[in-house]
Amino acid sequence: SFLIACLFAKVTCGDFLLNIRIVQIHRKKKRLELPNCIEDIVLEHVSVPKDTLLVVNGGCRNVAIIFSKGSFDLSKVKQLRKFKLLITGQSSINIEFLDLTNVASLEISYDGNKEYFMFLLLNCINVKEVILYNTVCELHDWIGRDTSTIPEKEMAPWELNELRAMINQESCTSRCRSPHVCFKDFSARCNPIFCWEKRKNIQNLSIIAFQISGKCLEQLRKFVSLKTLSIMAQNIQKDIFYCLPFSLVNCSLMPIQCNAILERDVVESVQTVFGVVSSKRRHLKNLKLHYLFFVKIARSMSLPEEVDVLEIMPSAKHPDCNLLIPKKIKVRKLVIMQVNREIWVKICKTWEIEEYYSQLLNLLSQYIDFCSVKEIKILNQDVEISVDPRDYN
Repeated sequence: SFLIACLFAKVTCGDFLLNIRIVQIHRKKKRLELPNCIEDIVLEHVSVPKDTLLVVNGGCRNVAIIFSKGSFDLSKVKQLRKFKLLITGQSSINIEFLDLTNVASLEISYDGNKEYFMFLLLNCINVKEVILYNTVCELHDWIGRDTSTIPEKEMAPWELNELRAMINQESCTSRCRSPHVCFKDFSARCNPIFCWEKRKNIQNLSIIAFQISGKCLEQLRKFVSLKTLSIMAQNIQKDIFYCLPFSLVNCSLMPIQCNAILERDVVESVQTVFGVVSSKRRHLKNLKLHYLFFVKIARSMSLPEEVDVLEIMPSAKHPDCNLLIPKKIKVRKLVIMQVNREIWVKICKTWEIEEYYSQLLNLLSQYIDFCSVKEIKILNQDVEISVDPRDYN
C-alpha cells in the first residue's frame, strides 16, 4: 500500500481531475501507476523516492509537474495536449516521454531545467500556446491564475478505490528569487522557438523574467500567427511596438513583481523626437501596461495610434511626466487595474485615494486622447468605480 497526502479529485462528465499537493509517495514496488480514469493531473511539490517510478496513465491529456522531484514516466501518454514543467534550481528530476506532437500548450521554466527546456521546445512541434519562464518565484506567485496549464475547477475531496487519501501537515518553504537571475537573454536561451514551424504556429506567447534584447524583438516580429503576447521583464525597449508582429491582437507588458523597479531605470532618459509617426498596429485591440512602462513608451513616440481597451497597472509613485506629445493614443475603454497589497499600502501612506486616482488620470491625459474615451473603470480593492471621461478632456 502507499499514501498520497492532500489528494483531491472531481468527477466532471465522467472524467477525474487529480490534484496532488505537497506530498510524499512511498511504495515497496518500483512502479507506482496512476489510475486510468484520470485525464488531468497536477503534481505539485511531489517527492518520488529514488527507487520508485511514478507512471502516468495512457488516457491522460493534461499534465502539470510543479516543483517536484524524482522519476516520472509519461511514455504511456499518446495524446498529451497540455504540459507544464516548473523546476527550481535545486530539483532533481527525470521524465520519460513518448509522443509530444499533439502538445498544443506548453509551460516550462529554464532555471535548473536547461535539458528539458530545450528538449520540449524542440519536440513540441505543433504547439500553439507557449509560456516560458527564465525562473519562477513561488513567494510572489509569478505563475498566476491566468497562466495555469490545467484549467481551474472547483475541487472536492474524492477517495478512489486504488488510493487512500490522508492529510499531510507538511508545508513548503518559499523564497524570493534574486534579481540577478533575470539577466539571461531570451533569444540566446530559447533559440529552438525561432524555427519556421514554431513561428507560423504559435498564437499565444508569454515571456517571463528573461532579458528582452533588440535581437529578440527582431525575432518576435517573425511570428506571423501571434495573437497574444505577454512579457514580464525588468525593463523593456522603448520602441518595442515598432518590432511586434502585425497580427498581434493582445499585448501585455509588466515588470517582474518581486524586483524593486526604480523609476530612473524604467523611465530612463528617452530622447524624444517630435514628428516621429506612432507605430501602426491595425489589429491590436487590447493593451495592458505598467504605468512606468507606459510613460517610457509614450515619451519615445512609439505608442500604437489606437487600441480598443487600455489597462494600466498603477505605480506607488507618479514620476514627473510633464511632457506634451504631438499625437496621443486613442482609447475606447480605459481600465486602471487593481494593485497588490504591498503597493496599495504605499499608496495609502502618501495619498488620499481619490486624490491619487485623480492625479493618475490627469497624468495619463498627457498621452491619451480622452475625447476618444467612452468608458473609464477603476478597480480598487475588489470594487469597480466608474469615472466620467469628460472630466479629463
